[in-house]
Amino acid sequence: CTGITFVCHLFMHLMAVSIDPADYNVRAKSYKGPMPVFDRTKHAHVIENCHCYLCEVDV
Repeated sequence: CTGITFVCHLFMHLMAVSIDPADYNVRAKSYKGPMPVFDRTKHAHVIENCHCYLCEVDV
């Protein structure tokens, strides 16, 4: 019983660390240079209306 639990736990760990949580648009974009500084005078949040203003992609 302990062996089965360990194997299940190990499998879940491997799945958790191998899945990339980033949106496909963020992963597909090529980033050259440093990330821009977020200007709070223009937007209250980094992501508004499903658009990331740092990455400049729709999420």
